[in-house]
Amino acid sequence: MVTPVGKRWWLHAIAALLAGLGALMAVQSWSWWGAAFPGFFLMPNRVVPSAGLPGWAGAPDGRPVFQQVLVAVDGSPVATATAGYDQARHHSIGEVVQYDLAGAHGVERRTFPLRRLTGMEYGGIFGAYFLTGLAYLTLAVVAGRRWHADPRLRAFTVFGWAGAAFTFSAMDLYGAGTFFRLHAAAETLLLAACVHLVVVWPRNRWFGEADLVRLVYGAGGMFALAYQAFLYDPRGYATCHNLCQGLMAAPTLLLAAQLALGARAAATVAEAQVLRRLLDGALVGFVGPGLIFGLSSLAGGDVPVSTAAWLNFVFPLAAAASLGRLEAFTGSAVSGPPTAARETMSAPGRFAAAHLQRA
Repeated sequence: MVTPVGKRWWLHAIAALLAGLGALMAVQSWSWWGAAFPGFFLMPNRVVPSAGLPGWAGAPDGRPVFQQVLVAVDGSPVATATAGYDQARHHSIGEVVQYDLAGAHGVERRTFPLRRLTGMEYGGIFGAYFLTGLAYLTLAVVAGRRWHADPRLRAFTVFGWAGAAFTFSAMDLYGAGTFFRLHAAAETLLLAACVHLVVVWPRNRWFGEADLVRLVYGAGGMFALAYQAFLYDPRGYATCHNLCQGLMAAPTLLLAAQLALGARAAATVAEAQVLRRLLDGALVGFVGPGLIFGLSSLAGGDVPVSTAAWLNFVFPLAAAASLGRLEAFTGSAVSGPPTAARETMSAPGRFAAAHLQRA
């Protein structure tokens, strides 16, 4: 059942806001095409993000500067990321610039030539972010059309919102940083949405599932508040960021395992096909990026997570294509009693209903 238009106006409003954000970020990011830069990006807190391409500062010799803090350029202290960029741009392209970077082992002086961001590099970073954001937004719109019909689709809708906000705002992260706080909030929401997917897919089989989902988002909200508090403290930011990225690997692997087991135990061929499509998309566009996030966390941020965008778009697109075939599942799209009944049912009743469903 598709959600009536009158009941989903707020879903359209969120989608419109995210589409507007994506359009704004795409236009704003054009200033990076051909721009002079140090060979690394800077976030508003002067931390070098784990985003880069082969050949950039420190990458060829295996000593990237990710998650370090820019302290000075040519010996002159810098207080903001903008000041760091401007100071470096006093040099000509190819001219060596000195950077003082603070890391876990103190302040180190590194020298890199000023370089220009090519069109291919722009596409590899900002283009990949934009296309991935569109894929997430597409998933959110497709899943949101059945928000009131199937509780499982709420997980995909929130997942789509979080992914779109995270990737669209990343296009602003290395420049003005206007949406820095939104990016951090979306990062924690994306983690919570991944756990939500694990709870409800391929079927609701958790006792007290609604309470568990509230706990997931409640814990995610507390983490988000802590993240916001330390956002402009470079060391605190790095800790929160690496923890969030590291935790992302677990739900991605667990969801893939549940989809694989669900496909094997499917009641119909059509249901198994839907779950296998989701599994294929998850292995490429969900597990792959999740492992990149996890490896980056274990390496202290030395693995560039921007490369995840080269794969990440596959999962939301595969999910959007698969969700249109929910009628393939036996019975109704919703496993168990109708949503309203489930919400009012007592805990013993939900427990009995879950056992009847499995039987």
